[in-house]
Amino acid sequence: MISKGKEKEVLDKRIMAARQSAGFSITKAAQKLGFKNYQTLSAIEKGARNINAHELIMMARLYGRSLEYFLESAVAPDPVPLWRKEKKQT
Repeated sequence: MISKGKEKEVLDKRIMAARQSAGFSITKAAQKLGFKNYQTLSAIEKGARNINAHELIMMARLYGRSLEYFLESAVAPDPVPLWRKEKKQT
């Protein structure tokens, strides 16, 4: 099981951020991960339940992330897309 004070808090936040970034609702993600209900995933994201290695691997695959994203302390944040209007050609 993965749990260590501040590192655990970072992991919990990254799990939630990865799910949201991948565009999954908590209910849909829990279903795809094979949890019986969404409360299990919610408890993991809130830090109320520890996550095991198998669950973390499944999340990494579903959310399109590497395990390093969840476990490394110095991971670059997601890029923020900057959208600009195209200039009209005359």
